[in-house]
Amino acid sequence: MQTLEDKVAALQAQQEMENLRGEIQDLNEKLETLRVKRAQDKEKLKEGEKMKLQVEQLLEFKSRIMEAQGSHCMKSDNCDNIM
Repeated sequence: MQTLEDKVAALQAQQEMENLRGEIQDLNEKLETLRVKRAQDKEKLKEGEKMKLQVEQLLEFKSRIMEAQGSHCMKSDNCDNIM
């Protein structure tokens, strides 16, 4: 037969287990939220890299156009059309 102290100890242990299960569930939810956010961040980084490459390509294209217009300007002495 269990003594009163044993019953109290068992109830305390059961309560502690329930608290720990709740904490585990909460931490798992937080972990999943972080995983989702990191996946979104990864996509944003990929998109940012794509945009960076596009900007670099556009700047290169612009510099080629400016060079072409500059050499055209020198040949014809008509520089009114330069950006």
